[in-house]
Amino acid sequence: MFFLLIFLLSFGKVFAQEKIITPEKFVSTSIEAIKKPFTTDKNFWLKTSLVSGTVVVSSFLDRPIKTFSQKNKSPFLNHVSDFAESFGNAYGTTGISLGLVFAGFLRKDNYQTNTGIQSFQALAGTSVLVFSFKSAFGRERPTKTNDNYNFKGIGFHNHKNTSFLSGHSAASWSVLTVVAERYYKNTVVKITSYGIAATVSLSRIYQNKHWLSDVVAGSFLGYFIGKMVVKINKDPKFSFTPFLSEKQSVLLVSYSF
Repeated sequence: MFFLLIFLLSFGKVFAQEKIITPEKFVSTSIEAIKKPFTTDKNFWLKTSLVSGTVVVSSFLDRPIKTFSQKNKSPFLNHVSDFAESFGNAYGTTGISLGLVFAGFLRKDNYQTNTGIQSFQALAGTSVLVFSFKSAFGRERPTKTNDNYNFKGIGFHNHKNTSFLSGHSAASWSVLTVVAERYYKNTVVKITSYGIAATVSLSRIYQNKHWLSDVVAGSFLGYFIGKMVVKINKDPKFSFTPFLSEKQSVLLVSYSF
């Protein structure tokens, strides 16, 4: 599926040329941080409430979905799940971004190159937020408990207590949403991109690595970060900079007057 995606983009119509995103723009320090980073969309708080409500409602289905998925295993689904998982890990998501960058360079297609760069921007920002959520909630994974409301609270948790939210889901949705948004006129690319992301998300439940609500939250996060990155890069007055250290993680969105 990865090579299919690169193939579809590499042999499709070359979009209007752009200037390649510079390293300075990629990691630029913003002039003024927006206190409410997503308020460029007047409906942000409504969307946030709806997403939060969806995550809460999905948590009521965590245990039934876990039971159903674990009782309905098959060799075919095992292979599909293992294959999909590779698209959500660090190697898979980074590979998609770099593949687009290098394919764009080879074709002298700055639009495709910038798509790869923007997808990596989305991946970097999403990684910061995923780390923040996992540290803030400390939710126990379904492989270790049947209590889907077992949260340890704020702290640096070991792997078994980093269930909320799904990093694989968030990463794949962030990267592939950028691809889908940048090539929004190509229906095949959009279906392929979102199809891969959805399959990655479902694989995390099937493999019993995450609760349903972890996957729902991670998918929404990745999707919205991907959308935001594309929007910010369209407006040169905005900048998007993720910071990650041992003590804190910050996603900074800024506006230059």
